[in-house]
Amino acid sequence: MIRREIKIELEFEDTDAHADDRYADTANAIWMLVKAIAEPDRFNFFVDHDGSRAGREVGNNLNARWDEYGKKARWG
Repeated sequence: MIRREIKIELEFEDTDAHADDRYADTANAIWMLVKAIAEPDRFNFFVDHDGSRAGREVGNNLNARWDEYGKKARWG
């Protein structure tokens, strides 16, 4: 197995109330893009947030945003 790493850093100029939403939207968009090119069974990948905030708050925000996408999606 060959292991390679690609690191993507995001920098937001402002720290307004919408910065967390933009962060979650961007992280999820990156996940969706990589997932699309990883299928079917071409490679595994992991997306890890920066952990800059205490506890699991960042991960919870990303998951909540993902749930929101699912509710708004036009399935099948």
